[in-house]
Amino acid sequence: MNSDGKYYDGKSPVSIPVTCMVTADGLVILRESTDEIIAQWKRENIFQDENHNTAIVLGNKLDKAKIEILNNNITGMLRIGSSEKIVKNGRRFIFKWIGIVVIVCLALWAMIPIATNFIAVRIPYSLEVSATSNMNFDTYFKSCTLNPEQEHALKVYVDFLYPKNKFEKEMPVTFKIGNNPMINALTFPGGRVYIMKGLLDEVKNPQELLGVMGHEIGHVVARDSAGFFVRGTLLASFFGFMTGDFHSSFAVSPQILLSTAALTFDREMEKKADAYAAGRLTMLDVSTSGLRSFFSRLGNESGNFSAPEIMMTHPNFESRLSLIKETYPKSELPIEITSNWKIIKAICK
Repeated sequence: MNSDGKYYDGKSPVSIPVTCMVTADGLVILRESTDEIIAQWKRENIFQDENHNTAIVLGNKLDKAKIEILNNNITGMLRIGSSEKIVKNGRRFIFKWIGIVVIVCLALWAMIPIATNFIAVRIPYSLEVSATSNMNFDTYFKSCTLNPEQEHALKVYVDFLYPKNKFEKEMPVTFKIGNNPMINALTFPGGRVYIMKGLLDEVKNPQELLGVMGHEIGHVVARDSAGFFVRGTLLASFFGFMTGDFHSSFAVSPQILLSTAALTFDREMEKKADAYAAGRLTMLDVSTSGLRSFFSRLGNESGNFSAPEIMMTHPNFESRLSLIKETYPKSELPIEITSNWKIIKAICK
């Protein structure tokens, strides 16, 4: 009879040729030469010793005895080696794929800002307008109702600043006054700009208002709001991928795009918008002193001149002032600007 294995009692290095009998309770180990029962191992106490790479070795949890299996049918009948390996390999497989998924998700998350900037400037402006045409921004910022005289006055200011070349004529902008007390202005996809009532109350002269409007137009020209449009789409796709909802990966709701569009632009975007505004004012022979005085006043009121810029979404006001060089116009403001100033200031009153 061929041996089923070599038995080690854990006390002596000498092996004993044995035969094995698999029962419902476990394993009966018999001395090959005499069929004498050497040991009886219960199934729940049997384990495979994985310290041996070249042989299948089973152990007993209750003592140091080991058996080197020569007949693979024994482990097959016991299902000891296979079941434990399946569990351990299954765990390794799960942890491996969890790690891969986490790495892929982190990589995708890190790539979203890069992809956003790359894609945004390549989206046709007409597509940006049509894709966001069903987004009702008045849900968030109710615009003031303007009478014809006020509509004309606001249009005079917009037309004075924009557009000034063929490139800009392909990107129309729309200005509204939001009935909101916060001192802020927001640019949304499709060239829609909201100047809040709080900001309109804050500006002291036409130069300040023109500077703020030029800043927001700078965001439109740089396609910054389109970037938030793309980011909303990518984020929706990302979370759709994470949750397995692949339909939502391609069907982005207006609410998601609106919420991302309302996010604050980063410092680099703000610096470029400041530069655009200063350049446009200089080109139109309007002093940048209004833009500078507006930032200076807000900085003094907010008290954040000393705030670390790295912790802010906007450049701090001191930094912004250093980038905007003061210019001295050669002529007065056009009469259509000065004559409509009081009309504009009366909006939302």
